[in-house]
Amino acid sequence: MNLVLHPNTETAIKRYLGKPGHALLIEAADGAGKGALAAYIASCLLGTEVNRLSRQPFFQIVRPIDGTISIDAIRAIQRFMRLKTIGSSHSIRRVLVLENAELLTIEAQNAFLKLLEEPPADTVIILTVVNQSMLLPTIRSRVQIVRLNAPSPADLEKHFTGHGFKTSDIVKAYHISEGQAGLMQALLSDDTEHPLVSQIQVAKKLLSSSIFDRLIVVDQLSKHRADCEQLLKALQLVCHAALTQAVERGKDATVIRWHRSMAKLTQAQQSFTSNPNLKLLLTDLLLGL
Repeated sequence: MNLVLHPNTETAIKRYLGKPGHALLIEAADGAGKGALAAYIASCLLGTEVNRLSRQPFFQIVRPIDGTISIDAIRAIQRFMRLKTIGSSHSIRRVLVLENAELLTIEAQNAFLKLLEEPPADTVIILTVVNQSMLLPTIRSRVQIVRLNAPSPADLEKHFTGHGFKTSDIVKAYHISEGQAGLMQALLSDDTEHPLVSQIQVAKKLLSSSIFDRLIVVDQLSKHRADCEQLLKALQLVCHAALTQAVERGKDATVIRWHRSMAKLTQAQQSFTSNPNLKLLLTDLLLGL
């Protein structure tokens, strides 16, 4: 397994692969590597390599669009499920991965539930979520659940040094990612296609910019709610990493600065859940960081 996993998680995955059920839910924090693990499981079930999954006609990944997964996405999945596969009646020949399933609308969840109730015998559905409680209880009752626990710092360092990364870069990535292996991998590989990596770059630039330069980009940053939410997460990660390093170095004045920034971010994240005016929210936040 070319992934770095907590021993308990690795054991659970091996047990699942030994006797796969029709639906699996992977729960973990943002950046933990849920998508990578889902792809690995799919590759094992379909008997191919991860980098060849995109060539498989009966493999599909569904991701949120503009921060949601709509009923239209579920209808497309239903059409995908109706396609006839060829092979042994006892083998898994089709895998669907539904990322960030907690972003399914209620209408979409109800439609998706019908797929879970009567899944094709040759099919496995893999869901990834940050918080399973955001799914309907009827969905949670029809899936096997695996919690993706964070590996130890020592295991992470051993894994990434073994892949040729410098210890200093690993330490920086560890602090920013808060030990989430998937985000660490993306940071070390400079994978800008990862939504949090691109937003972390924006966050770093904002934190090092003047107030005037920050306010200039507020209009652009506030155009898309999903991007704004990711930016808040990225700012929280960067500020928390800076706070941790300031504490380790005993820089009291810097610690106070980052404590204030973290408090401001917490306030902004709480306000975000109330569907505020994004331009006003970001303006207030960037003035206070």
